[in-house]
Amino acid sequence: MARIKRSGNRLSIGTWSVPFAPSDVFSKRASRNLTAPLLKDPGNDTASEGSAAKKSGTEAADSTLAAKATRETETKTESEKPGVNSKLTTEESKIEATSQADNAKPTAEKHEGRKPVARPNTNSLLQLAATITRETEKLDRYIKESGAPAPSFDFDGPLDFPRLPDEIKTAREEIVRATKELGDLVTGPREGVRWMAWDHNNSLSLHAIYHYRIAKSFPADETASYAEIAEKVGLDEGNVRRFIRHAMTNRIFWEVDPDTVAHTAASRVLAEDVAMDDWVGFCVEDMWPAASQTIHALKTHPAASEPTQTGFCASNKTTDIEPMFATFGASPLRAKRFGGAMASLTGGIGYE
Repeated sequence: MARIKRSGNRLSIGTWSVPFAPSDVFSKRASRNLTAPLLKDPGNDTASEGSAAKKSGTEAADSTLAAKATRETETKTESEKPGVNSKLTTEESKIEATSQADNAKPTAEKHEGRKPVARPNTNSLLQLAATITRETEKLDRYIKESGAPAPSFDFDGPLDFPRLPDEIKTAREEIVRATKELGDLVTGPREGVRWMAWDHNNSLSLHAIYHYRIAKSFPADETASYAEIAEKVGLDEGNVRRFIRHAMTNRIFWEVDPDTVAHTAASRVLAEDVAMDDWVGFCVEDMWPAASQTIHALKTHPAASEPTQTGFCASNKTTDIEPMFATFGASPLRAKRFGGAMASLTGGIGYE
């Protein structure tokens, strides 16, 4: 049996010499290794089965610590030999597993109670482009074969999409979904949030067009100058330009030249569709102010448990006095507009 010797910070067993750190005596792993058997000495293939139970005092502790160091050195040496697999004994496997569990414990405690991260399903740009191409081909083929009018922004283009069979309807819905997702991805989260917060300007220009009856100020199949429109609606020409040019970013009107405006299909809807005109008026003159006052209403009445404690009531100064429908009932103009708005909503495809 090889004799164990200790000299300073090194332990020697026969011809083998390994570093020894005194702090290892106090490590959990070292304390669990006190009864672990020694592996074979790879140098002379002699069994190093020193038993800690046969030793006593300092010699026993030194022996087991040396055994630990020898095992680690032998394992490393064996694993570096080609074609040789390093195998731990059953006892060593248990020790290693326990040690790893102890090392991982702080991390587990740190994350205890946390839910796993949920990630939305994101399609790749090419997947979305392929979906758009595939489904658009289906829709375009159906339109051509059925003789339905092609979609257009022109003032005389169709104002509604034709009714479609289920398969083509699904294709159209996929196009809308995929183009929205693709647009959001290529815009990016930061820019997307920026423009979402800025979106109230769409309602602002639409409100101006509704309130000043700009779309009705000249026939759908004619053009008009900014000056003519301003004179007709009673608004400063500079503001008319601003509102109309912003609306153009949403394909409402188009600019023939720097001073002349023409209708598009969308502005024609605002000019000729009475029910849609009511829907727009209801949204920009009744619902938009109500939405802007909702947080104020919640600050005043956090529970918002009564129909007289809403953003609509706050915007109409009827909080704790009357609900929305009573306010509409007291105004024939608003009541009529609300009725027309509901007729427009429920009369559309998919809203029946």
